[in-house]
Amino acid sequence: MAAAERRALADPGCACVVALVVTADRAGLEALAARPGVRGVQAAPAGTGAPELALSPLLPEQTTTASPPPDDGPVP
Repeated sequence: MAAAERRALADPGCACVVALVVTADRAGLEALAARPGVRGVQAAPAGTGAPELALSPLLPEQTTTASPPPDDGPVP
C-alpha cells in the first residue's frame, strides 16, 4: 500500500491531497506556509486538541485567499 501511495504522489499529474497536523509557534507556521508546494496553513489556538479541530480543504480555485465556510451547521 505504501509503495502504491508513494508512486501516486510522485506522479506530476496526481490530484492528491496531503494534510498534516503539526504543533509549532507562529514563526514555525509562517515558515511552513512559505515552503514551495504548501497551499495553506490553518492555525488553531494553543491547547486545541485533535477532536476540537475543524479543518476545511482548499478548493482548486482558491489560489490566494480561502475564507472559512459559514459556521451555520447543526450543533451535535
